[in-house]
Amino acid sequence: MSEKGLIVTLLIILGIGFFGVMFVVFPWIFSRGFSNWTQTLMDDGLIIVCLIMFVYGFYMNTKMH
Repeated sequence: MSEKGLIVTLLIILGIGFFGVMFVVFPWIFSRGFSNWTQTLMDDGLIIVCLIMFVYGFYMNTKMH
């Protein structure tokens, strides 16, 4: 795969992830009521852990190359 194709593919994947986070995750976190605290903390904690794992994986990938 050429560098240009790799850059375009990476930008498309990052764009999809950006729109997914901005239009799905943040409204889902901030627009609900807090009637069930344990479920809310568990769901939000799972999302935060996934985001931290993604950032760590991206950091390790840039460190390898």
